Parts: sequence; structure tokens; C-alpha cells
Amino acid sequence: MRNLKPFLNAIFLCMAVVLVATASHARPQKTRGDGVELSKLQADLESQGNTQEELAAKVAELEATLKSSNEAIIQLKAQLEDNNVKLFEAQTKAQDSADKLTRVLALMDGNKQSAARRAGGSGAQGATSDYLAPGSSSVQETGRAILLFGVLLLMLPLGHLLLPLARAPAAVRDLLVRRNLLLMLLFAALFLLLGFGLIFGPGGTSLYGNPLAYLGREALRSAGDPGAVMVVQLALGLTACSIVLRAMPATVASAGSFVAVLVFALLVYPLFAHWAWGARLVPGSAGWLEADGFRDFAGSSVVNALAACFALGCLWGKRTGAELTAGRPANAGGAIHLTAMAALLIAAGSFGLPGVGLPDNSTPLSRIVFACAGGSAAAALAALVILRIRLLRGLGGYGTTQIAVAALGGLVAILGGADCYSLAEAVATGAAAGMLVALATPVLEIHLHKRSKLPASLFAVHGLCGLLGTLAVGLFGSDGVFAPPDMDSLRAQFDGALAVTLFGLAGGLTCSLAFRRPSPENQAAPSVPAVAAVQAS
Repeated sequence: MRNLKPFLNAIFLCMAVVLVATASHARPQKTRGDGVELSKLQADLESQGNTQEELAAKVAELEATLKSSNEAIIQLKAQLEDNNVKLFEAQTKAQDSADKLTRVLALMDGNKQSAARRAGGSGAQGATSDYLAPGSSSVQETGRAILLFGVLLLMLPLGHLLLPLARAPAAVRDLLVRRNLLLMLLFAALFLLLGFGLIFGPGGTSLYGNPLAYLGREALRSAGDPGAVMVVQLALGLTACSIVLRAMPATVASAGSFVAVLVFALLVYPLFAHWAWGARLVPGSAGWLEADGFRDFAGSSVVNALAACFALGCLWGKRTGAELTAGRPANAGGAIHLTAMAALLIAAGSFGLPGVGLPDNSTPLSRIVFACAGGSAAAALAALVILRIRLLRGLGGYGTTQIAVAALGGLVAILGGADCYSLAEAVATGAAAGMLVALATPVLEIHLHKRSKLPASLFAVHGLCGLLGTLAVGLFGSDGVFAPPDMDSLRAQFDGALAVTLFGLAGGLTCSLAFRRPSPENQAAPSVPAVAAVQAS
């Protein structure tokens, strides 16, 4: 056994060596397989990383392309808007050029007709053949319509003459009635003899018409029925004259009143009416304002603003101490029926305004009436709001007369564009006029009281609202409701407003020397309260 023990130890040792060698040989093979798998996994991960980077690059490229496309679309939209603006400007310029060419051709045609009349010596015969064809039934129907509107318009001057009587003392009313009626008859006679020809007489210039054109019998017959148009224009002229007479206090000398009406009837009113309305009766006889594009449908500037500015010039000058201390008189009382009658006459007479544009006016007559009514109502409501605010702030009260005066101011502002306003534009213009009357009257009473005897409310209603209506035609006279204004039309209306202001003031200041001496019939009795009462009306 002792001899076998070393042998067994050797066998066991050999077996251990074999086992160790076998284990060492198998381990490197397993490590090599794991490395191959690990390298495959790393290659897959690297390929996936490359794929994600490519996808991110493609996404960034698509985003850049989309951004550039959006910028290109924005640029295209901007270019399209610019092209639309340029196209609109080109269309506007083309329309303006066409309008100017039409006016130039009309002036050339009028000059040719005037030259032919002078050469043929026909005077006014056949001059108004384009107005209405004589002898047709349409002429008779249109003439009757114009005559009816003219009769309605004659109520306007009667209403204006009743307004100062409503608040004048009884001792002054008789004097005012006699003076105003005589002077209005004088104006009517002068207008029918010479004034109508100065406005519409063919063969004149852009500054004045032929005053002798309608004195002959044949001149009225050859034109169809211009006599009806003469009635309408006489009513408008008497309305302007009544505004001037309303402004004159009872202490104005009779000679001064006579001179003022004479100048207004023969120079101031006919000349400016020819500048604005010369081509209404005789095509081609347009005045310089009308040829420039000035528009005044029924007298915002020709009747109201001109009369107010003329009266302001006539009565300009320092007041005496007694007149300054007289202040505003209390209501004379007992004459509310005259105020109501005057308001009814003015309201009824306003329904004759559509006849001013006949027979050339193509606007429906109902639209003109609705525009005038809507503007007057909006003016009354706007003035009521302003006066109510002034009352709450302790700046004074208000009465029915102030609301009625504001409504009249709205009507005055609407007259300039009653044929082209929409109802919304008429309401906006009337509301602006009502606010202007309510805000401007107190200011004028403070600043105008020392420099003129003109009543502040009269100038606010007829002067300021007339000028507002003149400018509103340029703002709202374009096609469409509240469409952008035509700058050429707005410029023409501004020129007309400036012309009526300067011409009216110049004519009034020329006559102001005749107003320095009080009338003899008022020197015997103390008339300061009476004068103040007339001024307040």
C-alpha cells in the first residue's frame, strides 16, 4: 500500500493537470464568441444612430423648406396688395382724368354755344333748348312739379321772418313787419328783373351771367318752362334775404337796410349763385366753382352760409355801452303761437327742396326728403344730449327753442348734399350739426357780443352749419356708404367754403358804413330792450 500511494498521487496529479488544461482551452473560445456578438451590437447601434441623424437632418431640411415657402407666400401676398393699391390708384386717376376731360369739354361746348349766340345775335332765344323741349307733355308735367315745389319753398322765407317776431315786444313787431315786407318785395323785384339773368343768363362768363337774358317774352317760351325754375330760385333768394333781415335789429337805419338788400340782391347773391349753379338751367354756362367740381344741392353755402357771412359783415362793429349792459332779455311771452307757426312753415317749406335739382336731378324725391328729415331729427337729438350734459354740469339750461334751432341747423347742413347722401350719412351730418349748434352758440355769445350785433344762434345755425354742410359733401359725396372721400372733390368744397366766407364778409363790410346811424323812427323811443329782444330771436 505504501508503494501504491506515490503512484496514486501521480495519477491524481496528472488528472488535475488535464482538467486545468481543458478548462483553460475552453475559456478563450467562449470569450471570442461574446466579442463577436458585442461587435455586432455595436455596429447595429452605430447604424441606428446614423439613421436617426439622417432623419433629424431631413426634418430640419423640411422645416427650412416650409419656412422659406411661408416667407414666399407672405411676399406674394404683399405684392398682391401693392398691386391692388396701385390698380385702385390708377383707376382713381383715370376717373379723375375722365371727369376733368368732361368738364373741359363742357366748358368748350359752352364757349362754342356762347360764341355762336353772339355771332347769330339770338340772345337768349334757343339758348336753353337743351333744358326742356318745348311743347311736350313731359315739359308740362315737369313744369307743374317744379312750380309746386317752388310754392312750397316760398314758405321758408315766411317762416324765417316770423322767428324774430316771436320774441320781439309788441311795440317793435309792427316796425319789423313793415320793414321786412317792403325789403323782401324790393329783393323779389330786383331778382326777377336782373338777378335771375345774372345767375343763369346765357352768353356770360364764368364770373357772371347775362342780366338781360330773360327780360324778353320769347326767351321764356323758347326754353320750355323756365318760369317754374324762376319761382324756385326766387324762393331760395327770398330765404337768403330773410336770413339777412332776421339779423338786422330794429335800430338799423332804413337807408342802411335798403342799401344792404340792394347790394345783396344785385351783386352778392346772384354772383355767387352763378359761380355754384350757373349750368343748372343752361348747359355750358357753369361758373368757376361749378366747373372746378363744387357741389351745393339746395343752398348750404349759396343760401345760408352766404347770407350769414354777409349779415356778419354788415353788423360788424363795436357795440355801445347801453347795448352791452342790456344783456339777454327775458322772453317777451304771448308769442308762442308765432314760434309754432314759424316752425310749421319751415318744416312745410323743406318739402319743396327736392324741386331745386329738377329737371336734371335723378335722385328719388323720397330719398331727399328722408335725408332732410333724418338729418334734422339727428341734430335735435344730438343737441338735446349736449344741452342735457351742460345742464348737469351747471353750465345753463335749455328750452324747446334751442332744440328747434338745432334741428334747423341739421337741415341747413343736409341741404348741400341731400341728393347724394345715404340715410346713415345724412344722420351723421345732422348729428354733427346739432352738436356744433349746441357747443358754438354759448361761445359765440361771449366773443361775438362785443364785436357785432348779429345774434349768435343765427350765425351758428346758418353760418357754421352751412359751412359744415359744404365740407360734408366732399367727405360723404362719394359712391357708397361712408366711402373714402375724393380728394379733388374735398378740395373743391373747401375752395367753395372759403370763397363764400370771404365774398360774403367782403360784401357785408362794404355795406357796414350804412349801419352806423340809427333809424329816425327809433330815435324817439327807448329801444334798447326791444333791440336786445330782436337780437335774441
